[in-house]
Amino acid sequence: MQAPATPQQFLRKLSRLAPTSAGSSSSSRNASIFAESPSNPAHQSTSSETSQMHVEPTQTESPALRVLFSESAPHQVEALSENGPQIVIMTDEYDIFASEMDRRKNQLPIREYRDESSMEDENMDLSLVEVYEQLAADRFNVLSTDFQLKPLDQFALDAEKQNWELERNTWNLVARLFSLRLLTNFPSEPPLPPSNPYTSDLALLNHHLNSSLQHSSDIAVLQWLQHTAPGPSLREGPDEGRSRWWGSTVDKRRMGGASLDPDAPLREGLALHSADATLDTKMNVALFGMVRRGVLDQVDDMCSAQSASWRAGSLAGGLIYSEEHEEMEVSGNRNRDLWKAMCWEVAQESTYDRYERAVYASMCGDVQNILPVCETWEDHLWAYYTSLTEMTATQVLRQHPLPPLPHPTSDFQTPVLLDPLTPTDIFDRVKRHFAENPLPLSLRGWYRIQECIILNRLPELFSEIAREVSEEEEQARRILQTGQHPRATTAYLHPHMLRFLSHLALIVRQCVDAGLMQWDQLDDLENVILIYAGVMIKANKPVLVASYASQLSAPLQRRIYPTLLESISKPAPIRHAYLELAAKYGMDVKNLAQTVVVNGLQDTVGQRALPASADEIDIRADDILRQAKDADKSVVRLLEWLDWKAGWWAEKIEAINYLMRYWLLQGNLPATRHLLDTHVAKPPPLPTEVRRVDSLDSVTNDHKLLWETTQAFEMAEEKILVEGLVNLAEWRKKMTMRPKGGVRGMELLEENDLIRWKAEVVQSTASVIEKLRSFVLTRFTEVEDAWRKLGQLGLVNEIGILRDAYLPESILWLLEVLYEVRELYPTALEEANKLIEEVNSSNNEQGGSLAEVLKRNRTVASRVSKTHQRPLFGELGWSEASNAEMTYWNIYENWVRLFGTLRAERSKRKGKAQGKGSTG
Repeated sequence: MQAPATPQQFLRKLSRLAPTSAGSSSSSRNASIFAESPSNPAHQSTSSETSQMHVEPTQTESPALRVLFSESAPHQVEALSENGPQIVIMTDEYDIFASEMDRRKNQLPIREYRDESSMEDENMDLSLVEVYEQLAADRFNVLSTDFQLKPLDQFALDAEKQNWELERNTWNLVARLFSLRLLTNFPSEPPLPPSNPYTSDLALLNHHLNSSLQHSSDIAVLQWLQHTAPGPSLREGPDEGRSRWWGSTVDKRRMGGASLDPDAPLREGLALHSADATLDTKMNVALFGMVRRGVLDQVDDMCSAQSASWRAGSLAGGLIYSEEHEEMEVSGNRNRDLWKAMCWEVAQESTYDRYERAVYASMCGDVQNILPVCETWEDHLWAYYTSLTEMTATQVLRQHPLPPLPHPTSDFQTPVLLDPLTPTDIFDRVKRHFAENPLPLSLRGWYRIQECIILNRLPELFSEIAREVSEEEEQARRILQTGQHPRATTAYLHPHMLRFLSHLALIVRQCVDAGLMQWDQLDDLENVILIYAGVMIKANKPVLVASYASQLSAPLQRRIYPTLLESISKPAPIRHAYLELAAKYGMDVKNLAQTVVVNGLQDTVGQRALPASADEIDIRADDILRQAKDADKSVVRLLEWLDWKAGWWAEKIEAINYLMRYWLLQGNLPATRHLLDTHVAKPPPLPTEVRRVDSLDSVTNDHKLLWETTQAFEMAEEKILVEGLVNLAEWRKKMTMRPKGGVRGMELLEENDLIRWKAEVVQSTASVIEKLRSFVLTRFTEVEDAWRKLGQLGLVNEIGILRDAYLPESILWLLEVLYEVRELYPTALEEANKLIEEVNSSNNEQGGSLAEVLKRNRTVASRVSKTHQRPLFGELGWSEASNAEMTYWNIYENWVRLFGTLRAERSKRKGKAQGKGSTG
């Protein structure tokens, strides 16, 4: 048996989306590489809403983007359930809901509630909430009829159907209550009721309904519970009609002379014939089902078919008394209170069938005799809300008693309902009842959502979601550490329910934006959408990620959409299609691209400490020809996100400099070369105003131009250094490839091979000298000064360490090269003299003499001589012991000695040549 998959990806998503505390700060190097640029929009806080649009692929899009739109195959994600991790198939309903959301973005999501018949008659477009309800209903109907759609087994199919049924019902509840609460104008102060003592019951109740939002809401909930009640079950109702009431019992009693009226069995204590008793039970069940569904108009037909019209008459007394003066019509029961007392008495009779008692109990609000036949959560709510609405109606009517009748029909006192209820009381009682036998987690989730909608506590719901998600994340992390599989502790993270909650959150926000609702914690709404977008990332639905991310505020867009971008390892054109997709949904693509680069750098190179001084850097120039590590190549690929727009050149150069500085300071030369070959060799085109700057000192009053130009200058100088290192390593490699002779030495060498090798060495030497000499005379001090003016003291420190490490090394490398090629390179001595004079010049732009430069790094000469990496020191005859105590001034003096030795050797060779010439 295959073990269930671990929910590591699920936990990573939660960890990544978890809100960071406002006071937290990162201690890693350069918390954001773009953090202080004055020209960058990403550095400015943005609270404006981004524009959203319904997006369809068009002919103008890139082929890669059209591929993203065309992906429609079902995906799957891993989610937690009560039994551990499970796989959830993401079918097309997720795309359909998102499409409807985009299509109706400019419409109010709710409207005055209409039942199904009125919607069909008016032939009007549905509101967004009604569309969602219809989509859920269609899906439920498909799963209920087409058994070929079974995903795994009957259990899974039933669970899926249940989710869709509950979602359908919940959207209907939203449509009813949002319409009532947000679109109906209730007076701030209830108007006085009609003063006419003969005002009908219906008029009084309508007056109360129109002035009381609470009572109207209670009626709406009751109607919702009736509307969403299941249809007739197979055990409801007799199989066929009866020509006679209690036919079998009648035949039996004719012989015994017993009474045949409906009260006879109770009065005389005689049992019905078994056949009649069975039919009676079925009819009582059917009658209760009709009452439960609120279809009392069907009671007459049922009772007539069973030859029990008297029962229909006994239930007809609940019709509220009404006088339509224009039509001169009177309807309803003027003595409804008396009729309710009769229902109450019938409901108390323990010898009656429990369903019959429940039917009469529901007529008078006797909840205690309704509950015994209630099975589901909805049944219990319906029982209590039936009692609540009846109690309210009774209280309203008793405040306006009718004039006394001239001849009272009875001195019977109607019972007073001694069990006052509020909606909060109702849910407390229902939850206590089901606490004894807890419902499945998914049901508890749906019922909690419905409770908060009914009680008008949606802010509490969304705050609860944020808390439970955080608690489940922490619990799952602890369990994973034990090697076990975590189980779900909240239903809110299931993709199905997350989709519902996300769309509910978006509807709430639309109502808030339209001024229909007040909401203080909008962050809780966006948090749900954020988590749902994370699920869409796991499901590989990029179009949906863009759709939902575009609904978020700009800071949260920069949290979620880069998470999608970071998960993509495809070639650059495909990755750029994701940026194109974000642009189509109106997001700030530049900020998103910057964010994914910053996140990637912080998660990799940003977590490693930099050397505190040049002494800690181990520079091995030959390593630059090695292959970069795969991890470093992945970091370099991050910069491809900034290639989508040519106008992002400043951000691209800034990221290049960040990486180049970091790897040079780490001594990671293979990575620097890979960065050079990938991005620096062909840098982004610079604007004209930047290219025109010859010196950073000339930029005085333009802060933005100084920032951009300093970045460009720094990249150019670091590019020269890396190219010089590459040339040096290639030169060293070339020097080891000198053609070797036979037993007689040079005389047996192939003349062409030697000539070719010498020419290549000379060419390679010229390249090394050009690049390293340019770096030695670099403008790094100028770049340092510019960063200091801009207040970037961290960059000043990094560039200072970089210069202190690589400048002395570069001088040594140059002298090594010049010495080694002294026989092949005619101007080696002049180049060495020229170098030392330029560096030692007191007016040098680098800020001091050679001695001052060398004093910045006291370990270069001793380290190199100890490892005997350069033949230069071997020629000078330095010992390891003397190196340990040698000062940089000694090094400088030895260089001068070296130049003198080279000069003497050259003069000697020149004198010999002249002597041969004169002799000749």
